[in-house]
Amino acid sequence: VAQWGMAQAFGRAVRMLTYVVSVFAASGVSYTEYVATRWVSPAAGPPDWPVLPESLSGGFLGVAPGVHDSEAGAYVASTGSVWFLNEAQSLVDLNISGRFTSFCGRGEYVATIGPAQNSSNIALHRCQPGCSVVATLTAQHAAACAVDSSGTLVLGTDTELLLFQDGQATRLLKGNFTAVDITPERIVAAATDKLHFLSPKAQRWEWVSSAPTGQGGPTDPGPLPSVSIDPKTGWLVLGGNELSLVDPAGSFRRMGPRARQPVNATVAVSALGGLVWAGGPHGVVMTKQGPATQLHWRYFSGPRYLPPGAVLGVAAVGFSAVVATTEGLAFLRSEEWSLEKKAAHYVEALPRQDRHGLLNGCRMTKFGDLSTCVPRTSDNDGLWTSLSVASTALEYNTTRCPAAKQRLSRHLQGMRNLLEITGVPGLPARSLCSSAEAADCVAGGGTWHNSTVSGWEGWIWKGDTSSDEIVGHMFAYNVVYDFASDTDADREEIAKIVDAILSNIVSEPFPFSLVDITGAPTTWGRWDPTTLNENRDFSDGRGLNSVQILSWLLLGHKVTGKESYLHHFSALSTDHGYSANMLNLKIEWPEDDNFSDDELTFLPYFTYFSSAGAAEARLDLDVWRPAVASIQRTFDIVADERSALWGSIALSCWDYFSRHEGLSVPAVAVDTCSTPLSDRRHSIVEGIQWNLETWPLSLIDWPVENSLRQDVRLNHESQRNRGSTPISFHVLPANERSQFRWNDDPHHLDGGSGVTETDPGAFSLPYWLSRSFQLLPFRSTTVGALGGNGDGLPFEGHMI
Repeated sequence: VAQWGMAQAFGRAVRMLTYVVSVFAASGVSYTEYVATRWVSPAAGPPDWPVLPESLSGGFLGVAPGVHDSEAGAYVASTGSVWFLNEAQSLVDLNISGRFTSFCGRGEYVATIGPAQNSSNIALHRCQPGCSVVATLTAQHAAACAVDSSGTLVLGTDTELLLFQDGQATRLLKGNFTAVDITPERIVAAATDKLHFLSPKAQRWEWVSSAPTGQGGPTDPGPLPSVSIDPKTGWLVLGGNELSLVDPAGSFRRMGPRARQPVNATVAVSALGGLVWAGGPHGVVMTKQGPATQLHWRYFSGPRYLPPGAVLGVAAVGFSAVVATTEGLAFLRSEEWSLEKKAAHYVEALPRQDRHGLLNGCRMTKFGDLSTCVPRTSDNDGLWTSLSVASTALEYNTTRCPAAKQRLSRHLQGMRNLLEITGVPGLPARSLCSSAEAADCVAGGGTWHNSTVSGWEGWIWKGDTSSDEIVGHMFAYNVVYDFASDTDADREEIAKIVDAILSNIVSEPFPFSLVDITGAPTTWGRWDPTTLNENRDFSDGRGLNSVQILSWLLLGHKVTGKESYLHHFSALSTDHGYSANMLNLKIEWPEDDNFSDDELTFLPYFTYFSSAGAAEARLDLDVWRPAVASIQRTFDIVADERSALWGSIALSCWDYFSRHEGLSVPAVAVDTCSTPLSDRRHSIVEGIQWNLETWPLSLIDWPVENSLRQDVRLNHESQRNRGSTPISFHVLPANERSQFRWNDDPHHLDGGSGVTETDPGAFSLPYWLSRSFQLLPFRSTTVGALGGNGDGLPFEGHMI
């Protein structure tokens, strides 16, 4: 053992120097995305998932880190063959075949274990790049093996631990060994009763806890299924029901719930360069090596990241990982990304979601198969399109990109079409369908009308338009007017549209109601004082609808200059108490906490604050005080959601308010129950960045099951109030849940179907708002290696 250790000393120094250089080069970049590629058997996954070679489809043994043809990657073994998956994501046949029960690998070496009569045959192969057998041996019932980068092999059997080096086999220990690992500095071997540490200078052991007898030790109860030594840091990782970390000084810490480990039962572990990867029946977890009280975790589970089945093996490859499950392979590839790059990535989804210029995502006929994704009608095509229209207007204002202007024109026209097709001035349709789509659209439900407008013959439109649509239209037109109208003609066009919608709403015989083609108000298009202040059925919308109509009246005055809109604003605010209604608009009672209403609140907040400055000097009332108090209270309630949309709107509204001359922030912040937005700016910005960076690259609603996690605290108040879906107190990262719009509850733990792709508006709008109002530090390009906090390792993940 001493000779083996001395021979590796120089190699260790070179590797440590290389690691230090890589860490230095990695500091100071934006953030890391994990991009998943999944391989499955034929017809076992979506068509864009690569198909496994036939010889790998018959049952995996696992994966192991390696190098082949000068490329890093992982050896992949089935019961009949060994392949290599490189960082270019190509599977290379190593022409190693036979009957295998186990295997191991590292560097250029891979060892296979095959059955023999009352024993095991072991073959050590070297691949550079062709693979050839460099040694063979026979051992009794070999169960585990490990090889270092020099080809030194350690073998665990049910009776002994063997070291095989330079053609010589040496018995190191007696025992029943279940897991081993080796580096040039030491060997770690897990027996059923002890965990052994062997180095050239010393040998020691610790007891393995025993569940049947109740006898304890620093480890999880044995038998331990896997061990992994980080060759760069010296940390040791132990698999088991709970993950265990052992620092270089030998201090053990079990993870589990106390360390917020998302799931237990880790059957496979791999450590490299300061990261820990662990897999089991419920997916893969990743964290950094460090004190248990300071760990941040990433959780990769379900088809968003992995093929079906339980995890059998995981191999760290740089900051990436290769994962083998019972039914396939996954490469979780770490990549440098910027938010700008992510925003451009989402634009690629728009053409397949575009239906007559409207954006509402699309629905697939086959699980995860985007080639079958067809855009559908909805109750609120205008609302969902408005988010993209507004974000594209902000994008164009920031970049002056012609492509953004073209997209803006197309989708803005889609919204105009919703107004034009009804033939009723100022009444937008919920949706519209061509004659070819009509049967399917009508079958989906709702109130449909044949268009009588010239040029729209044969088309149908969905009526009984709700306040949701008006919120979206007015929000989008306001943003386009302020940020993307290049000419007076552009602004005049927007002013005409806003004026038409407001004229419909404020006119007799149903003032402050949206009048349908029937001549009567729509079901939910009501903002009149009698409905809001006296109708108990509208009590939920009393404050909500108050802020909506007040914001639109301010917008109407801003774009048209009509004093009549300010007269209506003054009357509703003072005579009918709408300014007071705004304060407590957010309902907190769990049974009636409506997340859709949050969206219908924050979009009008932006319209209100961005339009109030033009009206303040012409009104004999304070337009700011009620709105500031309202948004502070509302944001206090939703702040824990860490929504990039709510945060970016809140800060941009505060920006409009704070730069208005002659106003004192302390004098206006009268809501003593809430924290002024100016005092929490740093935490809001952190939440915006966290939410944007964790928004999933794939907008498919992949199924997730987070209710089994032990790092979430369930909110039982929801269940007591007739809730049926388990929800958490704190939200998980967006790329670990199935919520893609902010009209949905981000606390939901389970969900997803795998057959819907959502439009990217929920990301794009807060991103471009943040760009426009300089809320985050943005870079036009990303440089360097992975990192984020100067230690060269991927982003912090999350702590909940």
